[in-house]
Amino acid sequence: MGYVFIRVNSQKTMEKQMTIQWVELETLKKMISKVEDLYWEYDRMSSSGQKSLDELAKLTGVPTEKELQK
Repeated sequence: MGYVFIRVNSQKTMEKQMTIQWVELETLKKMISKVEDLYWEYDRMSSSGQKSLDELAKLTGVPTEKELQK
């Protein structure tokens, strides 16, 4: 999911890099929103579904169900 830039000395390359970073940020924001939405169904999920959601939450920086209950 990362990008490697060998040369970043032209304006065009720098603009491309900024655009790619912006797209990644927007994608991350959408992912965070979806992970947060899934917690509305947490009680209806299987234990393995809950575990997977908690792992996704940790990866995206969203508080887990246990963290919210503290």
